Amino acid sequence: MTKIKKDLVELMNRYKELEFIINKSPVIVFLWKNEENWPVEFVSENITQFGYTRDEFLSGKIKYSDIIHPKDLERVKIEVAKYSQSDMTEFKQEYRIISKSKETIWIDDRTFIRRSNSGEITHFQGVILDISDIKKVQQDLEESEKKFRGISEQILIGIGILQDGKILYVNKMAEEIFGYNMNEMQTWDEGEFVRTIHPDDLERELEYIKTIQTDPNVNEIQFQTRGIKKSGDIFYADAIFKKLTYNDRPALIGMFIDISEQFESERKLKESEEKFRQISEQLLVSVGILQDNKVIYVNKKLCETFGYDYEELTSWTFDDFHKVIHPDSIEEEIKLIEQIIQDNDQQEIQFQSKAIKKSGEIIWAENLFRKITYNGRPALLGMFIDITEKKEAESALKLTQFAIDHSVDPAFWMDEKFQIIYVNEALCKSLGYTREELLSMKGFDLNPTYPKEAWRPTWERIKEKGSIIIETYHQKKNGVLIPVEAYISYLQYDNKEYNCAFAHDISDRKKSERKLKESEEKYREAFYRENFYKDLFTHDMRNILQPIRTSLELYEYESKNKMELLHDRDFFEKIHFQIDRATHLINNIKKFSEIESFEQSLEEMNIYQLLQMNISNIQKSFKNKKTLIKLEPNYQSNYLILGNELLNEVIENILLNSIIHNDNDEIHISIGILKVIKNQKAYIRIDFSDNGRGIEDSRKKIIFNRAYNQDKSTIGMGLGLSLVRIIVGKLDGLVWVEDRIPNDYKQGSKFIVLLPEVDC
Repeated sequence: MTKIKKDLVELMNRYKELEFIINKSPVIVFLWKNEENWPVEFVSENITQFGYTRDEFLSGKIKYSDIIHPKDLERVKIEVAKYSQSDMTEFKQEYRIISKSKETIWIDDRTFIRRSNSGEITHFQGVILDISDIKKVQQDLEESEKKFRGISEQILIGIGILQDGKILYVNKMAEEIFGYNMNEMQTWDEGEFVRTIHPDDLERELEYIKTIQTDPNVNEIQFQTRGIKKSGDIFYADAIFKKLTYNDRPALIGMFIDISEQFESERKLKESEEKFRQISEQLLVSVGILQDNKVIYVNKKLCETFGYDYEELTSWTFDDFHKVIHPDSIEEEIKLIEQIIQDNDQQEIQFQSKAIKKSGEIIWAENLFRKITYNGRPALLGMFIDITEKKEAESALKLTQFAIDHSVDPAFWMDEKFQIIYVNEALCKSLGYTREELLSMKGFDLNPTYPKEAWRPTWERIKEKGSIIIETYHQKKNGVLIPVEAYISYLQYDNKEYNCAFAHDISDRKKSERKLKESEEKYREAFYRENFYKDLFTHDMRNILQPIRTSLELYEYESKNKMELLHDRDFFEKIHFQIDRATHLINNIKKFSEIESFEQSLEEMNIYQLLQMNISNIQKSFKNKKTLIKLEPNYQSNYLILGNELLNEVIENILLNSIIHNDNDEIHISIGILKVIKNQKAYIRIDFSDNGRGIEDSRKKIIFNRAYNQDKSTIGMGLGLSLVRIIVGKLDGLVWVEDRIPNDYKQGSKFIVLLPEVDC
């Protein structure tokens, strides 16, 4: 008991010491019940700093919610409810309370949540601290910053604040100058502001920033620089950087004035004189300036035009002009130039004249003299264009007009209202009208068979394309229609639109076309007749072969128990074989006709089933030959292709080829099927391998050609393999032949067929 009592006394002493510390500190301790309006179970004595006593709270006279500012109370309740529903054990709030003297006080509240063993909240333990002074400082800072921003947003200087390599603030003018908004720039990483600096100025500008940041003697730096806008445009600016303290830490404030227009004006001003000289020197117009009765400037073109050098011409006075003026017009030209110099009201004069070069060559010139002010004093600007070629062109144009007037082909021009404004002699002669009659007509009067409402769309088509060639008709004065081929061009001259047409009489050509059409019809009739004869041949040959086959079968039936049949069996087998070959040849001819004349419809087919059916048919046809046909794999699989009944011809012809061209007592044919990829496309590959005679390398490339075998004495493959190539090609497949045993064709052949696989 003595020890417990001693410990209890020590604990009480510590509690009193702690209570003393709390009561002497600015921090006030509360313990509230988790009940409505938060009744207080404990509050430290230093609550008196807000004018209240402990007893007022502990007696229940005042609840904690009573001292919370009315405008903050609802928010505080919502936040406490939200924190209570979470798993949090403590939370922080800032709000206002009302002191007993009605003074508003900002407090920082750190609250700890007490829960029972069952998890229910019983109490809130809070530690509150008066932060009114801090809030006032913050408000003063915010007000100061607001004033700064208000002023900043009104001035025409771009302003930005840079701290720790990041942009904290820019005003509207800075946003306009750089093209970025403040939100964008505030998200940039440290140092990313350099994207606004021209690469050529970057090193210099970063050195300036480093200097003002590190040198205590440098508080401000000013320079001209180039910046890059968000759009990529380059601008020029006067920049000033100053040190300042922002949020209690060192920073830089940058001020920028966009001087691009000023810089551009100065640059243009400096370049203007040079540009004048450069342009003047490159002009195709001769330029000279006369001032105080002297030639003070000439460009290179003027020197070239008249054949004098610069020094010669700039040593001339007004009286020396007679050297370049043609004698026929010298008096008149000198008078015109003197007139513009002396007449204050006349500012310029323009005329054409002949001139003489230094070499004595005569040229035509377009002359323009204009009064100007040069170096602050009156002067006369002279400009001269060599129009010799133009004069020659005008002469050539007159010759062209003469040629069109006397052209063999009729020609006429129309305006945009279809009024005929020009006709040549050939059109008058062709149609039997006089020139006056045609010029009173519209374009559609020449061809009354062409609907009037179609002329405007035709005009627009010619305007769009520039020119067209059409076949139409012209009607003569006597009513006869002439077929013509018209070449019509769209022209625009002096803001007016025209159609210019040349018409060529094609009566003879039309007669030839009619004859050609009649010839084509005769050819078509012959083609149909050839098909008729081909069908007739197929039909009649089958009628001829069928009785022979029937007779043989009857003879075999009647003589099957007789010895003579055994003696003649080989002979009859050969006859049967030749009949089969003839029948197959006829079928192939018929198939060629079908496959060349129309496209077969395609459907999904299983190649494995087709092979089985054709193997069965072939074995029935060759009962007297020992033929072994092996299909691998020996089980049905999903080998799907797109085809039609003509695929049977492919399989049958390849199998027949392997049997017919095989001299062995036992004929072996192996058929393999597999799926392959060729050129990124899926195929079904079918290999037909036999032990027949084989095919020499020189014949492998031509056996699928229709007329490959020119030596008629040689036993060929007939039309069958040609048919195979055509059918496989129409199915987007491939077919070729190889040696069954590589490099030894005598060991048999391998025919390979690739057909596109159907996507499953």
